[in-house]
Amino acid sequence: MNKVWYERTLFYYDGPQVFEARDEIGGHYVAMMVAEDERLGPASNEVDYFLVAGVKPQVLREFRAGNIDLRKVFHEAPQHLRYVGTHCGALDELEVEPLQERLWQDHLPGEGFYLDEVPEEDILCEAHVRENLVLELTALPLEATTEHRIHVESMVALLHGVNSMLRHAYRHVLREQSGRDTKVRPGALMDVVGLAPGSVRVLLEASSRPDLVGSELEPVIPRMDAFFELARNPDQTAAFAWEHRGPLAGAYLQFLRFLEANDIGFRYSWAAPTSEGVTTRVVHGYQRAPLIEALSEIDKLALEPTVLEGEFDRFNRSTGLWGLSTAAAGNLSGRIADGGPTLEGLQVGGSYRFHCDAEMETELATGKETQRLYLRRYEPL
Repeated sequence: MNKVWYERTLFYYDGPQVFEARDEIGGHYVAMMVAEDERLGPASNEVDYFLVAGVKPQVLREFRAGNIDLRKVFHEAPQHLRYVGTHCGALDELEVEPLQERLWQDHLPGEGFYLDEVPEEDILCEAHVRENLVLELTALPLEATTEHRIHVESMVALLHGVNSMLRHAYRHVLREQSGRDTKVRPGALMDVVGLAPGSVRVLLEASSRPDLVGSELEPVIPRMDAFFELARNPDQTAAFAWEHRGPLAGAYLQFLRFLEANDIGFRYSWAAPTSEGVTTRVVHGYQRAPLIEALSEIDKLALEPTVLEGEFDRFNRSTGLWGLSTAAAGNLSGRIADGGPTLEGLQVGGSYRFHCDAEMETELATGKETQRLYLRRYEPL
């Protein structure tokens, strides 16, 4: 009889139901509690039985990332690494022995159990304890195949990417509430307040405390949720993005490209103190490329119509570059959009209303945002 040792819980319900384990030389295993069966061993209130499968690190990573279900993990386990395990008392170690093929097949889990669909009740608890909105990001890059780690550059880009989407969503909400285009307030929207065990998991908390009506981010994050919610259907995502073209859609596409380029599994969960449950969104590895392809076909996905008023202060006929001095945003510059108007006839110092398409790009490595303006038409004031 051999032994494997408990490593970490993957699914908990009145006790660890699915967990990782290791053998004495570091081999990887997944264990799943099964119902009592006299064919496995005598019934006892002190003994639990587990189906135990030896797995490759890559398979374990795919399962933790939500790319494959639990049945696939056990169904594809090598014949010589299929066991039944038992333990008495603390779950520090399991005694395992080979299991007959027929019994193995009888106890396989059903299809459709993905880790990303497990409720993150601890997030709701965290929101209540902190009395604030919290957001947990979970990433599973290639470097986390055998241990929990992520490259610094990837972590920085991940945080900047999520922060960029939140800022654009926040701006949309402010514009709807005020009826006009409003700049996002200075300062951070969220703070990193802890690292959680498991995959590379980062806990964030709203920077501003909730007031009498709740957290200012409660109507914001659902704007980001709407894009991730449709990740299973690229056509629906594209249709939604077409209707909601602008910086948020562009930031979402940019974030997907970052995940694909670095092969990072990603999901997030969030809750506020007033939430009845936890909202979880995920992009599986196999979903990224079809989503990117569908969104990349949308013309001017990241462009947002914007109106500027000010004094025309400079232009360049050969390049189509122009400058406008505005009272609201200071000195702005841009270029003529494809098929846009000529700058001939505009007077330097004259007052004009410029109708532009605005595009916001975020450099994920630094978080720096750059706005590009494309003039579609203008009118004198």
